[in-house]
Amino acid sequence: MTKNNFSLVLTSNKKSFFLKDKNLLLGHWCLQGNDEFLKKIDFTISDFETRYETEDLNHYKENQKIYEELLKDTIKNLSSFYNVSWDTKCWALFIGPWISRYVFLITNRYLSLKYVYENYKIEKISLVENQDFSLITKDLVDFKLKSNDDEWNLKLSSFIWCKYIDPNKKIKRIYVQQEKIRKLQIKESNVKKIPSLSIFVRKFLKVIESWVCKKNRLLFYRSYFADKPLLIKTNFKLQNVPFIYDFDYKIDEVKNLNNLRKSEFNSNISTEIGKILVENFFNFLPTYYLESFSEIKYKFHNLLLPSRPKTVLSSNAIWRDNIFKFWLVQNISSGGRLFTFQHGCNFGTTRISPIEDFEIKLSDKFLTWGWDNNKKRNVKKFFIIKNMKKKLNTSNSKKILLTISSTYNYITGEGTGEIFSRRTKLYQDILYDMINKFPIKFKKYLFIRGNYLGEKLRNSQVTINLKYKFNDSNFQNYRKTFFNSIKDFGLIINSSESTTFLESMSLNKPTISYLDDEIYYNHFRPEALEVYEKLKRVGIVHTNINSLTNFLEKINFNYNAWWSQNETVKAKEMFINSYCRPPKNFVENLKMVIS
Repeated sequence: MTKNNFSLVLTSNKKSFFLKDKNLLLGHWCLQGNDEFLKKIDFTISDFETRYETEDLNHYKENQKIYEELLKDTIKNLSSFYNVSWDTKCWALFIGPWISRYVFLITNRYLSLKYVYENYKIEKISLVENQDFSLITKDLVDFKLKSNDDEWNLKLSSFIWCKYIDPNKKIKRIYVQQEKIRKLQIKESNVKKIPSLSIFVRKFLKVIESWVCKKNRLLFYRSYFADKPLLIKTNFKLQNVPFIYDFDYKIDEVKNLNNLRKSEFNSNISTEIGKILVENFFNFLPTYYLESFSEIKYKFHNLLLPSRPKTVLSSNAIWRDNIFKFWLVQNISSGGRLFTFQHGCNFGTTRISPIEDFEIKLSDKFLTWGWDNNKKRNVKKFFIIKNMKKKLNTSNSKKILLTISSTYNYITGEGTGEIFSRRTKLYQDILYDMINKFPIKFKKYLFIRGNYLGEKLRNSQVTINLKYKFNDSNFQNYRKTFFNSIKDFGLIINSSESTTFLESMSLNKPTISYLDDEIYYNHFRPEALEVYEKLKRVGIVHTNINSLTNFLEKINFNYNAWWSQNETVKAKEMFINSYCRPPKNFVENLKMVIS
C-alpha cells in the first residue's frame, strides 16, 4: 500500500476532483479535457490498467467462463417470459453479445475499484447517490456508448463502491450533484399497435414479395458492399431478387419497467464477481431484451419481413438490436443459416479479439479477407469486399495523408487491437511526437484525416486535441469516404493497425503503417507477426518515429518507385494475399461458399 493519503476521483468531470488534496485518478479517462485544470492540482493515476494488461489473456478466459454460465442461467430465467423455441445458439445470437460485454464491463470496473481500495491509502471519494434502475440502457449499442459516458460511469462506479467495495463507509464519501434523469417506474405497459392501414399495405406488399422472391435463397444485410448498385447487381447474378424489408422499423421508447426486474435472478454461480453479475442482472439488462420484447414479437408478425428460411450474408448481423435481429434468430431456428463477412477489427492478427471469436462461433461460415484458421473449419478464406470494383489511378502527388484511428476514452472491451483509456492517451502523445518530428520538407504536404464521428460517439478527443495543438496543419474534410479521400495523395500513413491500412493495401496504394512499439509491443499473433516483420524490412511498417522519418528522407517523395521495387512487391503481395485479398470472380466464389 502507498504511504500517501489520496482522494479518489472516478471520472473526468471536474466536480469530482479535490482542489486541495492529492487526487488519485481511477484511470486515464479522468484526464479527458482537463489539461489546463490538472496543472493546478496534485494528482497521480492508478496503475491498475498496466497491471491488468499484463494478465489480459487470463482475464479474457475467466470472463468467457462466466459468460457461458451466465448465458445458461439467462435462458432458464427468461425462457417462460420469452416463450420461444430457441436452442442455445439462438439465445447466444440474440442476447449473448450484451451478456459478454456486461460481464467484461462490470468485472473491469469492480476490479479497478477493488485494486485502489487495497493498494492505496484513500481518505475520501467523490460519488453520486444511487438511484434504482438508473443504469438501464436501451440496447447493446446504447450500453456500449454509455460505457464511454462520464455521468453513466460515475453512477456505475459509485454504485459498485458503495455496495461492494466499501459498504461500511470506512472511507469518507463526498457526494456531488448529478444530472437529473427521467426515472422509470415498475408498471404494466401495453404494446402500441401499428395503424390498421399500415398493416393492410404491408400484407398487400407481402403477397407481392412472396411471388417475386419465391426462389430467393439469400439475403444480404449490412454486408459492407462497396455500393448499393453493386449489391443489387450481385443479387441478380445470384438469381436473387432484392426487396426492401422492415428490418430497421422503429422500436418505441420504453416508458415503464417490467415487474420481472424486481425478481431474483436464479443462478448457481459462486465466484465473487459472478455473484455480483447475477445479483445485478436485472438492474442492467437493456429494455430491448425485456420491456420491448413483446413489441418486437408483435411487430415480427405484422411487419414486412421475409417468410422463408434463408442464408443470411452480413457483416453486422448480431451487433445491432433491432427487428432484424429477432427475425434472424427466428430464421435460424427454422433452418436458416448465417454467413458472416469479416469487417475489420484486427481480425486474424491481434492476440485477443472477442468480436472475431463471437462471430466465428455463431456463424455457419465466417468469410475472412484472406487468412484462415485450421482449428475452426467454418472459417473460410474470402475477399475484402468494401472496395469491390473500385480502382485507383497512380498518383504522382507529393501529398501524404495521415489517418487517425478510432479511440475510446474508457475501457470498454477486451480486444488487444482496440485503443482505449491509457492506450488512447499514449496514442495521442505518439501522434504529437510524430507530427513534431515530421521532416520539414514533408510537413507542408501532410494532411490529417481525423475520426470525428467515432470520437464523438466514444467520448474521445484525439482529433480535436490535434487540431488545437497543430492549428496550422492541414486537416482533411472528414465527410469524404476513405476511398475518395486517398485518390489525390501519393502516400498514406496509417497510425494504427486499422481497417484503413487493409483497405489502402488492397487498393495497391503506396502505404505505410506506423505501429509504435509502446502500443503494439504485445499485439500480434505469432503467424501475423511473421508477416508484419517482412513488411517492416521493406519499409511498409515502422515501429518508432526515427525509423519512419529516416525512411521518408530516404525515398524522398519517390513513393511509386519504392512501391514498385521487387522486394516491396513481394512483401506486399504476400500480405495482401493473407489479410486483404481483392475480389476475383466474386459471384462464382460466393456460389461455391454458400453451396
